[in-house]
Amino acid sequence: MLSVLVLFVVITLSIQIGIGTMTDARVARNDLGLAAMDDAIESALLEVSVQLQDDAAGGEEEAEPGMDMGLGGDDPTAALEAGGGQGSEAVDSKEDEWARPQRTEINGMELRIFIQDEDSKYNVLNLLHEDEELAEANTGRVARIIDLAREGTDWDIKEQDADSMAQQMREHMLQLYSSGVEEPELLSTIPDNDRRLPMTLREFLQIEDFKPHHFRDFRDRDGNIVHSLGSFLTVWSCLTDGESGGGGGASSDGAAGGLGALENEIQGGGDIQGQDPSKSAGTSNPFGGDDGGLGGGAGDSDATGAGGSLGGTDSPTTGFAVNINTAPAAVLKGLFDDREISSSFWDDVIEYRNLREEPEDGAEEIEPVYDEYGNEVFQRQIFDSVEELQEIPSWGDLSTEEQELVRMYVTTTSNVFSIFVTARRSTSNRDDVFMATSAAERDREEEMAAGLRKTVRAVVWRRPGESDVELTPIIRWEVVNFSPYEIQDFPEEDR
Repeated sequence: MLSVLVLFVVITLSIQIGIGTMTDARVARNDLGLAAMDDAIESALLEVSVQLQDDAAGGEEEAEPGMDMGLGGDDPTAALEAGGGQGSEAVDSKEDEWARPQRTEINGMELRIFIQDEDSKYNVLNLLHEDEELAEANTGRVARIIDLAREGTDWDIKEQDADSMAQQMREHMLQLYSSGVEEPELLSTIPDNDRRLPMTLREFLQIEDFKPHHFRDFRDRDGNIVHSLGSFLTVWSCLTDGESGGGGGASSDGAAGGLGALENEIQGGGDIQGQDPSKSAGTSNPFGGDDGGLGGGAGDSDATGAGGSLGGTDSPTTGFAVNINTAPAAVLKGLFDDREISSSFWDDVIEYRNLREEPEDGAEEIEPVYDEYGNEVFQRQIFDSVEELQEIPSWGDLSTEEQELVRMYVTTTSNVFSIFVTARRSTSNRDDVFMATSAAERDREEEMAAGLRKTVRAVVWRRPGESDVELTPIIRWEVVNFSPYEIQDFPEEDR
């Protein structure tokens, strides 16, 4: 009997040791897998950095001799002094290599790389304009964008809720705190001012109306894609260099003042024909004070201002203008009320940038190119400058004042980019290889596939350096709990 009891004890201990050993081995393999993921993601980020720099350098090479493309010329800092987006800067669009979702494999890790340009989004720091009337108008813009962001899904945000959310965002940034202890650690305080700037959009989670699902992409019950508010709103599209003391390259009269003067003229029915909006009277800092820059940074960045200065920046449109080549429909249609600029005009804009680029007269016919699923890939039209809006038939339906207002709110250049890298390692024992027949089918398979998964976001500011284009990190490395979806102008039915 004693021998049997000893045998049972030995067997029990052996089983426990075996289970513990296997568990430790699995944990170790997962740790090694996560470390390998980090290395693969880092490699992907380096590749994307080179891609973004090459894209800017390509803009330089395509510039005509003597023309300043914003990132080129003998003087790499010329972009900070050029100002404007009226054809004098490099052009960024969805036809650029960085704008297309990419997939690759590094050391057995499947990687999906997706880049969003922050200049395609509306900057919520516009809610802090020192002119109360314009601040209210900007609050209305944010409210309209929030209202349109999830239209057609189970998670659609009602108009009255969107109005409340936008108003609370402004109040949050204007809130006074009695002591430094109460100050949220993600808020940057402007010296001698009562404005506070969020360093990330997620800071608004402190507001009651905002929930975690507002800041992630997912699918609703019917399989429709629900996008994060971070795909439409930003705090990063307007930055200044801390070493420059916050002063920008805008005109001495100030860009923000130009915007205010222009809008006041339009609202008052004044005649602004021949007026240069960037030269209108106004202060260089829309938030008050003499400095053009705003304090605070994010991540490991040397940049100041979670969104920088709206008035003392590089360009008359920096900070409040959106890239007309990449901005989603919700952003474009949210810029103005339908009574100001009809949404049908923006439909024409979106249609224009999705039409096939016709070859020039006498150009050699190009052989068709097909993707891996047999679909033809063709070059789409882009806006090479804001003035190209004149090619849209409905542009002529706008009054001169309305055309000037549209010009003030759009640009064709992007400077700040969010880079999402999703790494996945399959843990499935299935040996069969899945063959997708469309990009949408491949995406759904990746969503459902078993395996280790990690998504990292980095945010970078692309700007001219001392000798070349350089990338300044705003967020160096941030693990997020979702993998973003591309916002398509005309989504596939089975997405």
